[in-house]
Amino acid sequence: MQDVVRAAESTLGCRQNNKKRHWFDLECEEVIKIKSDARMRWMRLKNKADHDIHNQRRTKTNELCKQKKQKWINETMQEIENENRKNNSTPLYKFLKMKRRARRP
Repeated sequence: MQDVVRAAESTLGCRQNNKKRHWFDLECEEVIKIKSDARMRWMRLKNKADHDIHNQRRTKTNELCKQKKQKWINETMQEIENENRKNNSTPLYKFLKMKRRARRP
């Protein structure tokens, strides 16, 4: 079975899951890793203190990621507005196309 998989990978190559989250950066990754570690500790030890720590880190992580995403959306919209004032609607349609594709299952 592994020989078949290796042959397919060498012939076709591996396809990366290419979700474009322009707002997602190293800071988000690090905070999510810390949150995951806290959750694993809580699941392993099952005590109230670790549960509280996990909840705090989860809240902090969600807030940070929401802020980053909102900042990226605001910057993108500002850029689109500036281009639209110059009668260049291409960035608007690219953004709409990207958002439409993101909603597809």
